Amino acid sequence: MKKIAIIGGIENMKQNLRIGGNANYRLEKWRQWWDKTDKKSFSLGKRKTFPKPPKSEMLAEFVGIMIGDGGVAPYHISVTLHSTDEKKYSRHVCKLIQKLFFMTPKIYQKKNSKAIDIVAHGKNLVEYCRSIGLPQGNKIKQKIDIPVWIKLNQSYSLSCIRGLIDTDGSFYEHSYMSKGKQYSYVKMSFTNGSYALILSVRNILIKLGFSARIVKNLLDVRVESKKDIDKYVKLIGTHNPKHQYKLSKWKVAPNGKAAVC
Repeated sequence: MKKIAIIGGIENMKQNLRIGGNANYRLEKWRQWWDKTDKKSFSLGKRKTFPKPPKSEMLAEFVGIMIGDGGVAPYHISVTLHSTDEKKYSRHVCKLIQKLFFMTPKIYQKKNSKAIDIVAHGKNLVEYCRSIGLPQGNKIKQKIDIPVWIKLNQSYSLSCIRGLIDTDGSFYEHSYMSKGKQYSYVKMSFTNGSYALILSVRNILIKLGFSARIVKNLLDVRVESKKDIDKYVKLIGTHNPKHQYKLSKWKVAPNGKAAVC
């Protein structure tokens, strides 16, 4: 109503060349203006609508991204990423939201921080996200987990894992010396404060044939063999250019063949 009142006040001033005056007179003039106005042009109080996307691999990846670096508030959803290291990846996230919900998210640079927020507004969007298993509020306190509809479908599970690793996962190089020679190989780690989520990620990876183990106070899942890393790149892959660069630098072949580091 604030927007309408401002417009009404401006119109009143144009017609009467004054602000203030008799309150009843102002009210009557405002009512006359309001009755002549196309009320359909005002969207105050109206919810943004969108075609609800069916369950799919794309939606499952979105859920993984949201569980990893996303958040659900009362009137918007957001994904927080590094402003430089994940600048290119942010474009993928924006395109994903556009394809799923037919809306263009906004990007905000956080003050005094190397982080950006990708934000999409809408109460209907929030309610939809909650309906597919994304809780509103603190994810860790609510012991967030991968939704059942994703766990029951292998292709959805693969896509969700990709979204999780692309946001909360990391690839790093492990080096060691043996008989005067240095050997290096790549490992993968996924960390999160929800043990339920950690357990689900480990279980899904094991079902897919990976050797995965939980370390560090039960909040870190590791995949550590060359064979498994190559398999991950081939079977699941990554949409995060930051991960792609590291894997390329360390010569982890996308065709599943081992490469010497």
